[in-house]
Formats: sequence, C-alpha cells, structure tokens
Amino acid sequence: MTDSNSSGRSRPQRRRSEPPGLIEGRLRRDAAHWQNANGRAASFFEFGRVAMLRLLIEKPSATVNDLREVYPLREGIKPAVYGTILQSLARLKLIRPVSREQTSRPIAHARKIERWELTDLQRAIEWLRGQGHDVPQPGTIQRTLFS
Repeated sequence: MTDSNSSGRSRPQRRRSEPPGLIEGRLRRDAAHWQNANGRAASFFEFGRVAMLRLLIEKPSATVNDLREVYPLREGIKPAVYGTILQSLARLKLIRPVSREQTSRPIAHARKIERWELTDLQRAIEWLRGQGHDVPQPGTIQRTLFS
C-alpha cells in the first residue's frame, strides 16, 4: 500500500495490526473498569456474558432488552455494563449484530438497539465450557438466570 504526500512522492502506508493478546487485554480492562470495592460489578460482568451466550443458545437472536429480562441489574451496578458485556462477546467473535431496532423500554426513549446472534454455536459452547459453565439444552433456559 502506498500513499502520496504533498511533494507527490509515494511513501509506504503503515498497516495497523493488533498485537497478540490485545483483545483479551481489552476484556480485562473492561472488567476492571466495572470492578468496584467488593467485586460485585466484575462478577456481574462475567455472569452477564454467560447469560447472553446461554440466551443465544436458546433462541436465534436477542437484544440487550432480552438480556435485561433474564439477567436483571443488581443494586450498585451501572446499566452501562450491559453494553460492555455485549461488546466483549463481539470482540471475542462469539456474537455479531444482525439488525437494529427500536427499544420498547420507556426509559430508553425509543433509541435503536442491536439484535445479536451467535457467530458459531460450537465455539460458544466451547467458550462456556472453558469458563467452567454448564451449557443449557435448548428449551431449558429459565425466566431469570443466576437469581
């Protein structure tokens, strides 16, 4: 790849590459960002990732509203953690956005939210098992996880 500067000469363009471990580093940063004095937020973040994957194993797609329904916010946790949960799974390439729709939550003022789906069912199952979690059979997910 080349790019020309003001003198008209070509110069090689630098390629941006992500160093190994950058994604995991970002995930650790995100988890630390939500860490509070007693660790409630970090554990909420970790279990939220598990809840979203379990939800997507159960049904073909889901939104943050679906996640909120099965995994309600705990006292002392900021609602923005839901976005961090979804973005961390997307960075791991376990989920991907498939569409945008208006939220029905009154507090969200009909803003657009993304609908997510699994990128690869088997990979999501392996990730869950690798984290030490059980994998639900389709049709067995409960209304509220981790109550």
